[in-house]
Amino acid sequence: MERIVDGLLTFLVNSAWQVPLVAGAGLAGSWMLRRAAPRYRHGTLLAALFLSALLPLLSVWRLEPGGVAVAVPRGAGPMRLQGPPPDTNPRANGAPAMAALSPVAGAPRGVVWFAWPLGWLLAAAYVGLLAARSFGLARCWQATVLLRKRCDDLPPGPEAAAAARRCAETFGLGRVAIRYTQSIAGPATMGAVYPWVLLPRGFEKTTNAHDLAAALGHEMAHIKRRDFVWNLAAEIATLPVSYHPAIWLLKREIRRFREMACDDLVSERLLDRRDYARSIVRMAEFAAANAKTGWALGVFDSDNLEKRIERLTKEPWLSSRFSGLRFAAAALLLTATAVAAGNSFLAPTHSYRMPGAAGLRPPPSPPPPPPPANRRGARAAKTEPARAGSQPPLHSASGGVPAVQES
Repeated sequence: MERIVDGLLTFLVNSAWQVPLVAGAGLAGSWMLRRAAPRYRHGTLLAALFLSALLPLLSVWRLEPGGVAVAVPRGAGPMRLQGPPPDTNPRANGAPAMAALSPVAGAPRGVVWFAWPLGWLLAAAYVGLLAARSFGLARCWQATVLLRKRCDDLPPGPEAAAAARRCAETFGLGRVAIRYTQSIAGPATMGAVYPWVLLPRGFEKTTNAHDLAAALGHEMAHIKRRDFVWNLAAEIATLPVSYHPAIWLLKREIRRFREMACDDLVSERLLDRRDYARSIVRMAEFAAANAKTGWALGVFDSDNLEKRIERLTKEPWLSSRFSGLRFAAAALLLTATAVAAGNSFLAPTHSYRMPGAAGLRPPPSPPPPPPPANRRGARAAKTEPARAGSQPPLHSASGGVPAVQES
């Protein structure tokens, strides 16, 4: 149980600084690509999201099995307590034997101590938060399954069928199922292996053929990019670090640039940019009360509709050559930050603590020597303090960590 708590504390402490560091590198790389195509910015932020979830897990995996990380004197290098922990009962008679300390290759250099109740409280709070987030993810998946079951198994109308065939041929997709439901207010897509495009009931009657092609084209752009799969994988991968505000920021930016990337794909292959922008505005009026259900991806998932319309009416991005160079620079920045963060991690522990030391008590001081009986004994007593001064002290005067001399 102690090992589990130490592992949870290791994950929490390292995620507290590794996640914002990698997220900041991802956002900086996205800023470097501010005039590039949105798909580059989306890829950079998605990579930062997965790395933010992976690095804290690696810090737990790199901890040595068995033993507890302890602090050692400066210059002695990282050490680890080998063997069983010493007896830390203050009522125990006599001092416990000093456990052997030996260097461990790759052991963490930073050790963060937690008081016994604080370590357990943090671990318990994190487990409760993780359980709540897991329950929320399960409810979201259940809502997605129910949304799929509530769809009407009716064939699409002639206009919707023609628009679907055109969009599927344009994006090189196979057969995509079209379903109608009253549980949504705007077009959406769902499914990883067998994707569906969901349309609200009556959507085909209230829109023209051009708007219908824009809606189906946007949803099939999500299918072409496999956005549903990436979104599901991101939600599961970031579950352990879902408490961090940096993860919330990354997810918001990912949603924004995901929709922009689909807009570019539709405007490049299917419709004119300005016509597509007008269609989005009309669909937004139709779906003014849109409420997302489950993990289905809709046209208006992000909160940057005005920015999307502005981009579609202009051409602010650079050529693909310069976009590729900036994407390589952003990827290099993100990789360097991830490598640096992965090689520097902290090892917190709360186990076997004693006041003033890392759970170790020095042996009792020997009794003072008897007074010398003759001149030879006096001369030997004078040389004894010099020899004792050359040896490292067992512990600092302030009650700090005991020094250890390696054999």
